[in-house]
Amino acid sequence: MLFVCSWPASSLAQTSAGDQAAAQALFDDAKTLVAGGRAAEACPKFEESQRLDPGLGTQLNLADCYERIGRTASAWTLYEDVAVSARRQGQDVRAEHAEKRATALKPALSKLVISVPAESRVPGLNITRDTAVVREAQWGFAVPVDPGQHTISVSAPNKEVWQTMVEVQPNGATRSVTVPVLKDAAGEQGAAPLASGQTPALDRGTPEQSERGKGQRIGGLVTMGVGAVGLGLGAFFGVQAMGKKSDAGCDGNACPDATSKSLYEDAQSAGTISTIAFAIGGVALAGGAVLYLTAPSASESASNKIRAQASIGPGLVQLGAGGRF
Repeated sequence: MLFVCSWPASSLAQTSAGDQAAAQALFDDAKTLVAGGRAAEACPKFEESQRLDPGLGTQLNLADCYERIGRTASAWTLYEDVAVSARRQGQDVRAEHAEKRATALKPALSKLVISVPAESRVPGLNITRDTAVVREAQWGFAVPVDPGQHTISVSAPNKEVWQTMVEVQPNGATRSVTVPVLKDAAGEQGAAPLASGQTPALDRGTPEQSERGKGQRIGGLVTMGVGAVGLGLGAFFGVQAMGKKSDAGCDGNACPDATSKSLYEDAQSAGTISTIAFAIGGVALAGGAVLYLTAPSASESASNKIRAQASIGPGLVQLGAGGRF
């Protein structure tokens, strides 16, 4: 992880006597640890001493400690910071020492390149290296990092988070990582943007659903056509029956002559045919409507399916359809 720190001179006046005492004790202990070859234990003590009582001397010792444990980028950053601060405060000897250490360390800096191709750049893209945000200015740029493992995390609105861990080798090695095209998050698969004036296409469902629904709708239309013919025949024979019954002039079954009786019988036959035709036509029409309206549709869901029903009673054919939309 790249370590960057800077302490304003004004913070010196805000340090309490207790913090100064603790900082001095930690500093002395850290120096002893370094002298004994235990730099890994010393660095946290230098860090805490610097936090409690910031000073260029402690910062310089911390940089040296980082360099000893291989945190080259963190050490180089601190040397550079000490050089600038010391030069500003007129501490030229300390500034020159820090500059020399930074210059000597620079060729050994390991680097990490995070490349972001154009196709991977989506609105709201956020990239982090460990805990540091990697902004667009750093994309494709070789950034000095401490050798070791680094976690790269990439996220964006409505996208799945992509994460990888990379190992950066020491002694000036460079490692590259390319950010892939992020996958859509579950339930967020987006359709391609519509062109101007284009209307969204309806979901047509699976091929099996489409074919089954198409066949059922055709069957329903054919059945309704048969029903319509039946109703037409029923109407035709019904008119015939009424006309012949009127011409016969019979009172019930009593007819004045044989011709009237024949017309009356024809009227009864036509009436029977009309009744049968109406019944068959009504059943066919209702059944065809049910087939058509209940055919699987790509746009229907469990909450908007059409419910259709038909019933036949004495002299009555009922067709009903309902649903939620």
